[in-house]
This record gives sequence, structure tokens and C-alpha cells, in this order.
Amino acid sequence: MSQLFSNNAESTLSAALSNSATTATVADGSVFKAPTGGDFELLTLLAAGVYEIVKVTARTSNTLTIVRAQEGTTARNWASGTSIFAGVTAGSLASLIANQGTGFSAIAIGDDASATGMRAVAVGELASANFSNVVAVGSSAGSTAANAVAVGAGANVYAAGSAALGYQNAAYGSDALVAGRGVTSYGNQSVALGEGGFIETEGTRAVAIGRNVYAGGPDAIAIGALSDVDYLVAGGFAFGDTAVITDRSMQAAALPVVPRANGVEADAAWRMAGSASVICSAAISLKTLQAYTITLPAGVTFFPEEVGVIVTAASGVTGQPTLQFGITGTAAKFVAATETVGLTAAHARHRFTTLASSDGASTLRAEVTVAATGTTLTGRIYWRGFAVVNAA
Repeated sequence: MSQLFSNNAESTLSAALSNSATTATVADGSVFKAPTGGDFELLTLLAAGVYEIVKVTARTSNTLTIVRAQEGTTARNWASGTSIFAGVTAGSLASLIANQGTGFSAIAIGDDASATGMRAVAVGELASANFSNVVAVGSSAGSTAANAVAVGAGANVYAAGSAALGYQNAAYGSDALVAGRGVTSYGNQSVALGEGGFIETEGTRAVAIGRNVYAGGPDAIAIGALSDVDYLVAGGFAFGDTAVITDRSMQAAALPVVPRANGVEADAAWRMAGSASVICSAAISLKTLQAYTITLPAGVTFFPEEVGVIVTAASGVTGQPTLQFGITGTAAKFVAATETVGLTAAHARHRFTTLASSDGASTLRAEVTVAATGTTLTGRIYWRGFAVVNAA
């Protein structure tokens, strides 16, 4: 519901108006607004120094629908020819002042909006700009630190120089930027973009981009849905869906591939290049007869150049395991069942570089065909090579 205004609009009653009438007929209604949808215009009836303020809620041609006796005035009987005009009223001015903040050069617009800082702007229901040089726009948006900006319903900034853009975002660290939905950052000089992302207090200069991304440590970077850098880790880089970093390192959860190349692009070879990949299993027991299979994403073919196993834990090893490597349906395609050597301590490795085949595969399979003996022996199976996206 908004108040409408007409500049210097004036007409006269073309028929007498009783003190109970709710419509008035004027000589020229076109000079006034035609309110709809709850909007209104305030007009003043004046004769012989006596006046009444009425609220016009609708107009059809020269007929005004009115609410009588506004702003403490009294409904009266008015004769035909009485002046009716759009004048400045005390109520209009009071409403304007109520929407102006209490700080120097401050502006507050909206129900219960508050702007108490110098040069502060608050726009929206319950919006608050309570520090100098701040902006809060949106329902319940708030800026309570100098030089801060909060835009969006429920967006809030609590530290100087920061900006929160979007629904229910919050910036607690100074000079930080959060944007998206439900994003929170406690880190200074940090950036968090997406939905549900979070940066810890320790995350100074951290970057979190994606859905439900977590960047905990200083200078940490987490990009991709559910990627995570532990809050104790400085400088960790997690890239890709569900990538997780718990030490100062880099993890790319996405499989590096040579991309699909359609047509001939002789002058753009980089568009057809990729990097080598290492695919590694979870730690499995090498004392148990079992097969481990990885299915590659649709349309991706992997060309192995080396396969092997890396020990993650070992004690009291008395007998070595036998392994074979292949694909679904051809268990020994790459390496026939071969006994390993030297797998007696953590980080020991046995690798197979002379493969029976180096053809591409859409599945990768390793099998413990003879179990190790001893107290403990676990390891991670790996395949090193390159992946190619199949041509269209």
C-alpha cells in the first residue's frame, strides 16, 4: 500500500457532500491520481478557513471514493463549489521522517527498518544499518560494522569491509565476500560462493566455492560440491566433487582426462591434451582372497601403463600375497597371477610395468589370488596411466 501524490492538483465539488458520504463528485477528476490495489492519495477540502482531509482510495472519471476525517480532522457538510486539492499534510511529512534514519545522512525505508549510522541505508522490513557507511537491503538484512553491505533477505554482515549477498548469508570476518544462499564465513579476507558453504575463523584468505563446501584453514581453497579442507590445514587445495584434504596438499576428485576432440583443430592442440592419472583403491586386506573392481564413468577409457600395490600397514608378515590385474570378464588381462616381493612394511610398493596388454578399459579389476600370511598386511591397489573421453 503506497501513498500517491499529484503536483498542485486542484478542483471543486460539483455536488454537495454530506458529512457521511463516501463518494465525492468533482468538476475535473483527471488532475488527481486513480488509486488501485490499496494505494491512496490524500486530498484537502477547504472553505472559509475550515478544512477536512480525506483519503481517496479509487477514482472513476470525476467520482472519488473517499475515507473521511483523516489526520484528526472532522467530517463536515460541504457545499457544491468547495475547493478540493492535493496539499502537503502533517501525516505525509511524519511518514517520510519515520522512514528516514536517525544517523547523519541516513535513510531507513520499510516497517521497523533502522539506520542509526552515519550515511547508512536500510531498506526492507526489519532491515538494520547500524554503523557508518553501511547498506542493508532486504527483509531482516543487517549491517553492523563499518563499510559493510548486506543485500538479501536475512543477509547479515558483522565485520568491517565485508559483503553478504543473497538469502540468509552471513559474513563474520572482515573484508570478506559471501554470496549465494545460506553461506557463512568467519575468515578474514575470505570468499565463499554457492549454497551452504562455510569458512572457519582460521580460514583467513580462504576460498570456498560450490554446494556445502568447507574451507577451514588459512589460505585454503575448496572448489566443488562437498569439497572439504580441514580447519587445521594451511594452504590445502581440494578441487572437485567430494574432494577432502586433511593435510597441506592438493586433491582433485575429478578424473583428469584427455577431452573429446571433434573435428580437426590443428592450431589448438591444447584442447586435445590431458594429464596422467593415478587411480587408487581404498585400503584393503591383502590377507583375504578378494577382488576389487572400479567402473569408470560412461564414455571414459583408461589406458594403464603401470599397476601395483602400496602397503598401508604391515606387521609380522610371513608370506607374500599373489595379485593379478585385469578387467571385468578377463581377470588377468594386464598381469597374470604373480607373487609380490618385499611387502613387509608400511609404504613398501610392488609395481608391474611390463603388462600383458595396455589396451584401454572401461573397468579396472585387481584380485588377491593367494592371501598373504602374518599378523597384518593392508594396501592400496593402484593403476597409473591416462584416461580418454571417447570420441562422439
